[in-house]
Amino acid sequence: MHPYPHIDCPAFRPLALALASTLAVALAACGGGDETTASAELQPAAGYAVVQGQLTDSSGAPLAGAQVLAPFGDGQAWVGDTDAQGKFAFQVRAADFTGVDPVAVVIHKAGYRPATVYFAGIQQGARYQVAANAGSSPRALATGEYLAQGLVGLLHLGDDGFSGSINSKLQTGTRGRLADFAVTTWTAEHKATYSKAVVEFVGRGIQGLMCNTQFGLAAVGADIGAGIPRYANPGNSDANGGFSRFALRLNVADFPVGAQVRLVAIAGNCSPSDLDDFEFTEALVRFER
Repeated sequence: MHPYPHIDCPAFRPLALALASTLAVALAACGGGDETTASAELQPAAGYAVVQGQLTDSSGAPLAGAQVLAPFGDGQAWVGDTDAQGKFAFQVRAADFTGVDPVAVVIHKAGYRPATVYFAGIQQGARYQVAANAGSSPRALATGEYLAQGLVGLLHLGDDGFSGSINSKLQTGTRGRLADFAVTTWTAEHKATYSKAVVEFVGRGIQGLMCNTQFGLAAVGADIGAGIPRYANPGNSDANGGFSRFALRLNVADFPVGAQVRLVAIAGNCSPSDLDDFEFTEALVRFER
């Protein structure tokens, strides 16, 4: 686990969330997180900006207990929690997002699909408002939908020295070439009900066509040996450095009962010495007949 970062700001609050068994992210909030702070007018400190808003679910009810994260640096994030009215407000240090456009702010709540809001950079002294509507809030997971367990915030795979796609700078530090996350255990009911899966995510900086980057699922178990991989090339994301949405269809009919299904992302080789460098979030697996 990475040590908590030192963040010099009002109301410093450290948290830690594991990305996977070998990955971790340290989170620090600056303001926000309870009803009093979230409902009051939070004033940005020198060098900081404020991210604030009110979230609702698809029915229009307040979305309480959600985390709103602005990831940055080497596995860190500024984070606030929504209160009983779905309100939140927290500060972010503008210097942590220098050159990043767009800046991704990710919303998480257990049992809900993550959502991402984008801002064209972060300027000190500014306020960034997340609107209260279904488009900016997570929705409850449906039957057959699963999240990648432990994938919170924004994940960067690839090389260390990458400066972004075209004029965009990636927001977080790399976690290496490969990441995998538990999704679910494949049961007899799964096998009888589903034969296909759709792996959904949003990402930027992906050069899959040139680098053969792969996303997909693997069935892993003691009786399977190396596992059963079902991967696909996502192609390329937006050439101007923005986030694109992906949905990759896979055949999982031969996954055996009892196997652990894992989501896998692999940064491909663009050249012998250069990996594809990209970020992704909102990873979801949907099983279909």
